[in-house]
Amino acid sequence: MYLSTAQPRLNNEMASEAYKRASKKSIFTKIREVVGAKEKKEMISYEALREELHVDNQHDVGLQTISISDIVGTVGRNDDFDREFRPVRNVTQDKWENVAHAYYSGKPLPPVELIKVGQMYFVVDGNHRISVMKMNGQDYVDAHVIELDTVEDIRTTGEYRAWLNCEE
Repeated sequence: MYLSTAQPRLNNEMASEAYKRASKKSIFTKIREVVGAKEKKEMISYEALREELHVDNQHDVGLQTISISDIVGTVGRNDDFDREFRPVRNVTQDKWENVAHAYYSGKPLPPVELIKVGQMYFVVDGNHRISVMKMNGQDYVDAHVIELDTVEDIRTTGEYRAWLNCEE
């Protein structure tokens, strides 16, 4: 039986082109920031937010379908992606393209791992998957979710207010 290699090659090219598009968008956003445009595209810092919160408890919410638009940051990877989960460093390119290749091939991607704080989600594992999905207009993702129970309302934290000001 003859198996064509055209489809995998096409998917590799699609993945590479998609990475270039996502990366360029991130670069143009950074340039606009530098020249003083109001748009600022940094993620909310989970680490800074966590320092401001008093966590009572955490519990495993299990597997859920989450709106990708509710994912606002990442745990420890803020330097690799911008606020829209576009790659900002070339060190992520190979992994990004591998995930994109799997996505374009129709292979099922494993659920991402998220931490939920208030109504916001932070990626623990799956940053590249979120980036590829978001770049391709996917609205929802399956995720394993751990929820933090906090004493204070997340909206009262300085990190949240600073992030909110960047959106306006």
